[in-house]
Order: sequence, then C-alpha cells, then structure tokens
Amino acid sequence: MKIKHTKVNEYYNYLKESFANVNLSEEHRMDIYKKN
Repeated sequence: MKIKHTKVNEYYNYLKESFANVNLSEEHRMDIYKKN
C-alpha cells in the first residue's frame, strides 16, 4: 500500500522514528500487526 499524500508520509515517518526508539524493526512490527 503506497500512499503519496505528504502529510500521511510525514506521519508515517514520525511513527517509524518512534518505533525505532524502541528498537523494533519494520518486519517485526508487521509480524505484530498480523498477529493482532
């Protein structure tokens, strides 16, 4: 799912940085989302 909206991308990047602070890789996050 590719989103081109700038504000959405900025928010996604913000979330990426937040998750990076707790040392979760993007793949690991996707696994967590799929399990839930």
